[in-house]
Amino acid sequence: MIWLATKKRDRIITTLHDWIRLSKRRGGIPFDDFQSVVSKLQHAFLTIPAGRGLLSPFYTMLGLRPQFIFLHRNPALRAAVVDCRTFLRESVSTPTKCQNLVAGWPDYVGITDASGHGIGGCIVGENKAVPPTIFRFQWPPEISANIVSDDNPTGSITNSDLEMGGLLLLWLVMEDVCSTLTDAHVALFSDNSPTVNWTQRLAAKHSMVAMQLIRALALRLQLAKTSPLTPLHIAGADNAMTDIPSRSFGSEPKWHC
Repeated sequence: MIWLATKKRDRIITTLHDWIRLSKRRGGIPFDDFQSVVSKLQHAFLTIPAGRGLLSPFYTMLGLRPQFIFLHRNPALRAAVVDCRTFLRESVSTPTKCQNLVAGWPDYVGITDASGHGIGGCIVGENKAVPPTIFRFQWPPEISANIVSDDNPTGSITNSDLEMGGLLLLWLVMEDVCSTLTDAHVALFSDNSPTVNWTQRLAAKHSMVAMQLIRALALRLQLAKTSPLTPLHIAGADNAMTDIPSRSFGSEPKWHC
């Protein structure tokens, strides 16, 4: 087992609690104090790998370098502060197993692809058995209507956001299909390079949509107590297995179900 030294952990937890209370009074956090605590969180999350997925909103503020940070004006950052405090508090009773600090040859493999119509995914076993599974999901109208395209240049959802959403849904299906993901090594394949990069780093720089999806994935990884993911890129030309279900809702009549 591995855990952060008690005094260091308790100081960070107390500071985050003070920030949450300060936000209720609409107070601001001096930037230098904020930057110092982010460094401490990065160190703390060496013992809680999924915690890295909570830090994207912190990195955004470090890039902006405001004199003060106001959590009540930034709901995503405030939620990340609350989640970081929760992760650290839970580490008191459930420290991380050393085997969950590193990736390994996969027990399970998941492959996903997204289109403007929906997503498709495939799940197979490698070191452990699982029924080979294909799934698909059609985007609801509120998502389809906000996808960036030539006809909709002001949309708020990019293709990479869709792919990241597809990877999160793939993980949720794996939670249901695989016997257990606790202590498991999992490889996730995608033909979208930003998605692979975001999942590898558990962080996004510019997409608020991706930041929230990564946060959700981090929460699920921590709940499952799984080992770090192995995200890999697969060329689109080799991804027909998931191309077909992701496009089975409208773009290719021969693939309609």
